[in-house]
Amino acid sequence: MKKILETLKETEQWIEKSVLIGCSDEHVPQFALDLGENVEETVRREVAEEVGLEVESLWYSASQHWPFPSSCLMIACHALVRAQQAEISMNSLELEEARWFGLEEIVEGLKREPRSSKQDDGSFLPWFPPKQAIAHRLICEWVKRQTSQPA
Repeated sequence: MKKILETLKETEQWIEKSVLIGCSDEHVPQFALDLGENVEETVRREVAEEVGLEVESLWYSASQHWPFPSSCLMIACHALVRAQQAEISMNSLELEEARWFGLEEIVEGLKREPRSSKQDDGSFLPWFPPKQAIAHRLICEWVKRQTSQPA
């Protein structure tokens, strides 16, 4: 039991310093407000539907116009999920991939060009959106928060 608790604590500490990134092959905004929903309710519902996680808290970051296929407004939010429920249950109808990334992986990823790159072992390095994308802004804000907090 002690080993299980130690493992859980290590996992929680890692998740606290990690970010969940998901992508779809359509490269279009995926979240849609249902009739009568506010932004906070939409984020909570969509995160639960797409990765099976419960949002504990969230805050607004920014908005960006998305002109195709029809004009819409993207709203970017940061969200915290409970570390005890950090196992991803990805909806493959909604997302192509979703996983947790540590700070080092994100910092290295932001240095690369915005495309996937295959490594020698056959695995792929994560793809990060271009600088003009609102998703890129969210990732950079997360990095800034992680690197400005005292250890």
